[in-house]
Amino acid sequence: MSTLPLIAIAVVIILLGIVFLINVRKEKRPTDYYNLFIIGVIWTAIGLPLKNYTLGILGLAFLSIGLVNKNKWKANHKTWNDLSARERKVSLGVMILIGVIVILGMITFLLIK
Repeated sequence: MSTLPLIAIAVVIILLGIVFLINVRKEKRPTDYYNLFIIGVIWTAIGLPLKNYTLGILGLAFLSIGLVNKNKWKANHKTWNDLSARERKVSLGVMILIGVIVILGMITFLLIK
């Protein structure tokens, strides 16, 4: 089997990391505990049934951090409408890129299997 797809995905991930490090936000935004809670719920729901206990434990940690800070949910939560036009474009680009990476990962998984 060729390892070319895996190398390509690794290169894309490394390039994304470099772009992220270069474009680190200059404005400091407080932590959005509502999103931490949602991430925790999703990771727990995916990790435990798949017997990926590390993902499940991390999900439980995020879930508990979000619940402990429930009183800060509305103060720090930003919806899509609250984002500036530039932030929306960047968010949409990141979502599309993550979708492409997931699809490439699934194709690679099927080819290797």
